[in-house]
Amino acid sequence: MTQHTALLIQIRHRNDPSAAHEEECLRRRLIDLNVRWVVRNGLEDKPTRDWLDGVDLVFIGGSGYHSMVRHRDATWVGPLRHVLDQILHRQLPGMGLCFGHQLTGYHLGARVSDASEHAEIGTASFELTPEALADPILASLKSPFRAQTGHSDHVVSVPDGVELMASNDTLVTQAFRVKGAPFY
Repeated sequence: MTQHTALLIQIRHRNDPSAAHEEECLRRRLIDLNVRWVVRNGLEDKPTRDWLDGVDLVFIGGSGYHSMVRHRDATWVGPLRHVLDQILHRQLPGMGLCFGHQLTGYHLGARVSDASEHAEIGTASFELTPEALADPILASLKSPFRAQTGHSDHVVSVPDGVELMASNDTLVTQAFRVKGAPFY
């Protein structure tokens, strides 16, 4: 079996217990694949393009305390956006989770807000779009499906250059895939 290298970029303080939980959840989900994991910290180590060398798959994780709305001008966001730009340019498969989703939306020109009426925590129901039902990754889900969520920031509108994949009554932009790149 071919071994793949997956990069998890975390936006968490090293002592944040959610960092280990996030990593463990991803490891469990991909347990059937032969994956070698590399974990980088976007807060404590300057994100650089060489993080992507030898990587086959990328996840940009959640952040807990760090908000795309409150921290968009933080010194670590610019370098992280340069890495995201390279992920999209190299067409690396991957996914932005929570903060990673908001960063991707912001990077592609959408506004990110923290309006409380769009905040979610707990189990929520999501509807798949017709594009998602035809998508090789998401088509195996039934629509609607239920999943855990927890966010206060949200991508306000569908950014240019993406296909909407999932939404619900709380938030239209729950999930999208970047056109021309296998990045969700």
